[in-house]
Amino acid sequence: MQNLKKKIMTLGILFIVVASLSLSKCVVKTDEENVLKIGGSLEPKTLNPLAAESSENWYVLRMIYNGGLLEQRGLYMFSPVSLEMIPYLADGMPEYDDATNTAIVKLKKGVKWHDGVEFTAEDVKFTLDLFAEFNVANYLVTIFDVEKIEVVDPHTLKFYLTTKSAYFYYKTLMTLILPKHQWESVVEEARKSDAPERYVFDYQNENPVGLGPYKLAEYKRGSYVLLEKDPNWFFKDYEVSMGNGKTLKYDLKADKILMNFYASQSAAVLALQKGEIDVTTMEIRAGFIEDIEADPDLTVSTENSRAFTRFIGFNFRREPYSDSAFRAALHYIIDKDYIENVILEGYGSSADSMVSRELTNWYNPNLPKYGIGLTEAERMTQAMELLKNAGYSWEKEPVIENGTVVAGEGLILPSGEKMGRMEFLTYSPEVGPHEFQTGSAIMGWWKKLGIDVYQNPVEFGAMLNKVYWDNDFDAVLFEMQNELYPLQLHYYYDIDEIYQYGWNMMAYVNEEYERLADEWIGMIDDPGAAKTRAFELQAIIAQDNPTIPLYDEKIIQVMNTSRWTGWIEQYDGPVNWHSLCSVDPVSEEKPTTTAPPTTAAEEGMSTTTIAGVVIVILIIIIVAYYVTKKK
Repeated sequence: MQNLKKKIMTLGILFIVVASLSLSKCVVKTDEENVLKIGGSLEPKTLNPLAAESSENWYVLRMIYNGGLLEQRGLYMFSPVSLEMIPYLADGMPEYDDATNTAIVKLKKGVKWHDGVEFTAEDVKFTLDLFAEFNVANYLVTIFDVEKIEVVDPHTLKFYLTTKSAYFYYKTLMTLILPKHQWESVVEEARKSDAPERYVFDYQNENPVGLGPYKLAEYKRGSYVLLEKDPNWFFKDYEVSMGNGKTLKYDLKADKILMNFYASQSAAVLALQKGEIDVTTMEIRAGFIEDIEADPDLTVSTENSRAFTRFIGFNFRREPYSDSAFRAALHYIIDKDYIENVILEGYGSSADSMVSRELTNWYNPNLPKYGIGLTEAERMTQAMELLKNAGYSWEKEPVIENGTVVAGEGLILPSGEKMGRMEFLTYSPEVGPHEFQTGSAIMGWWKKLGIDVYQNPVEFGAMLNKVYWDNDFDAVLFEMQNELYPLQLHYYYDIDEIYQYGWNMMAYVNEEYERLADEWIGMIDDPGAAKTRAFELQAIIAQDNPTIPLYDEKIIQVMNTSRWTGWIEQYDGPVNWHSLCSVDPVSEEKPTTTAPPTTAAEEGMSTTTIAGVVIVILIIIIVAYYVTKKK
């Protein structure tokens, strides 16, 4: 009898499984949304675009806002390939009057913020006035030469300038714009606070409203950010010239963008290989390339390296870091060939300028190559000679024996005092593995020079606080974004940028450099003179060493090209704003709409029939169970 029960139960279960499979076959499968899944390393620390500074932060904010600190896109933007200045929110090019130093800019009509409020000239004036009133450090460069702004009508602005300069074209006209109707209440509260500037900086922007192609749908801290496209985005279906004979259409094929965050590069690579993400904004280490390339669905890009230059900055507020001979000696002892070939594994190039050598129109190729191509003994000889000539000595002087350097100890300053312990700030290995490794190597070379130095690896926020807010550092390994018009040659070393959270974190003062740089930004109408002067400025910095350029790293990014296609290689890699606004999902084969309808026999039983069968089977099982039990 037990065998009969088991047979009945087994038969019933089989019927249910088969019926369920048939039922699932008949369920109508709706078209899934096209979700582009991105993997990054750091989740946004803030959604306030006035305070956001990391590149990972801007991978999110650039899709919500028109542009910002690391995304030059405002009234105008750079074309995708040729990098020419073209209208974005503006309607046509600016009309400049040399006689009065004024410019008229007309705006596109019908542009709306994500919440449906119309974008007008009042938003632009409000934003730039906010930068000035609250000394918004990251954006003060956008109003360097702006005297005042007049709203002529809702779609026309008039800029009154102190002088015609590159800042107006490549900063003012390409800067972040905030919605006045959302931020004016923030401004009012800031004015009431004890620290208005910090209030604006620390404002928690939980509901960002922008003009970008995507708006915030959900942000689960510690996990993911979900963006959804704005169907009313003003630039949707616009076509622009790429500058290479082709055009690009911004058609937003990705309905949503899901951004997940991973604690390590290995975790992100594994997620790519498993198909959990389609692309990573995280710059992958070279050691992963061979394994990634074995997957036919994944494509590795290593084309570009001009987005950021890694460099060392010194605090001129302290001795001996304000001494040019000391800085030059520290520059000479660094083995940039080792950094390029071992730490970067060849995926990068040593830097001798604060302008990337790939920006060929601006890069000066005739700068001194500190330590490049020299042996350790040769680099030490150069460094020691510089220090001795400047009056330095040692408790135990470094020596070279048979081509090998024997480390010195106790560097003595020209004043006769022993140099104190030196703090060298770098990123932690989790935040910047290559920066951490480079810092460790440099620390070792500086120790051989007799300097008591230690490496302090910190997170991104802690570094910003120590360097920019508190000015509490000796030397720091940091990165600088290469401007396409290299205005960093001005604002990184500008005397007026020496203030809390100013760009000139070093407090570097060189009046002759200041004069030449001020003249340079006004050479906007004379490209030849501007290039010559940019070369001269780079030569002064290379001689004076307020910053030590280290390397330009190749941007290694990975894309699942079996899922998305149409990535555009640009100066900051293929996972750029233009790509995210135009990539196409790879279509899968689907039945055509003209195909003849399938019969019930071909497709399986109808949903209603299957449901009836399942009910009958259940009744049979229950009845059989009780019958056998009774027997």
